Amino acid sequence: MPFQASTLTLVSSPFPRPSGANRRLAVQVLLHGPISRGELAHHLNRSTASVSRLAKPLVEGGLLIEREPIIQGRSRPQVPLDVDPDRVHVVGVNVARGMVTMALTNLRGRPREVRQIPVDSTTPDAVVTAISTFTRTVSMPPDIAAVGIGGSTMDARTVTNSQLLGWHDVPLAQLVEDHTHIPAIVGNDVECLAFGESWFGSARDCPDFNTVTIGAGIGFCAVRSGTLVRGRDSGLVVGNLPLTDIDGTTACASTFLGGPAMVERYERAGGHPNATALQVLQLDAAADPTAGKACAIRARRLGCLVGTAAAFTLPSLTLITGESADIALRHRDALEEGMRSVRPPDLDLPHVVICRHDRRLWARGAAVLGIRSVLGLEDDTPSTLRDEPML
Repeated sequence: MPFQASTLTLVSSPFPRPSGANRRLAVQVLLHGPISRGELAHHLNRSTASVSRLAKPLVEGGLLIEREPIIQGRSRPQVPLDVDPDRVHVVGVNVARGMVTMALTNLRGRPREVRQIPVDSTTPDAVVTAISTFTRTVSMPPDIAAVGIGGSTMDARTVTNSQLLGWHDVPLAQLVEDHTHIPAIVGNDVECLAFGESWFGSARDCPDFNTVTIGAGIGFCAVRSGTLVRGRDSGLVVGNLPLTDIDGTTACASTFLGGPAMVERYERAGGHPNATALQVLQLDAAADPTAGKACAIRARRLGCLVGTAAAFTLPSLTLITGESADIALRHRDALEEGMRSVRPPDLDLPHVVICRHDRRLWARGAAVLGIRSVLGLEDDTPSTLRDEPML
């Protein structure tokens, strides 16, 4: 049966959405405040008078606040601009098979409450019920201005396709709004993670970085000059990128790095028959030598992907995360061997940061998507999604 749209009234933001140059200023204050107008003028390449003019409606509207003046010597007192991070809150949602992880954060991404709810079913109804229950039962009932949800989407409203959940064209944002009366937005889960790491995590203040995730599949996104590079087929292109291992094996990245290939290598080396990918990873963590060999090959091939992507995109940093990211920590030498195999010998290896898999970080990334929507950085128009800067 097709999903029915509704015409309910949603909660409104307590302050007007900034736009244009005001929005850029608001983001700078959010990320770097308290900050003086002079420092903002330097960051934005504007005059101090221009910054004061842009800041005035944001202060009057309540998005920005003025802190106590700072007096330095005989110079004119500086009145730093800041945000009140607890003025409103947002909810970020990560949906996995059997588990919904939700984080209530303030405007600076600081978690106020995190909850992981096991679900027997990953139907849209079960997920929406979990989200609705969370928004109604948080211990400190704040003003929730937005719900950000990680998923696969083309319009910020509909989950177009999720093989993991078996979803196709599910109007998830509308369903959440119907049940919570809170504005909702859907974003690609890997891109949400990049948002969170760029603003408040391992890539903070890094304008050029790649994010590579490894788990049930391969995820990828790139940030250049503080702007997320968004395209219809960006993730699919990386998954289908042909790679050649040092043993001469050639296959697309998704086949090379998938769990089934790791399990097959484990079983061929004498491992337990009918093992699952999770069991092989657990055996590797327990120092099983057969599992360790299979996982080391997977880590080496991950290095091939990271090095190949870096050759074309030239990042300052590559973040590696996902359900299987721990293999890169346990087999760092193999990861670097793979990167080295696709790099000229006189070039340094790409700078890599490996983040342990934590669904709470994915939920925080979805919360940052919600924060961006509150600031007017996201809407339903794909062109706007591509063109807006992250920083």
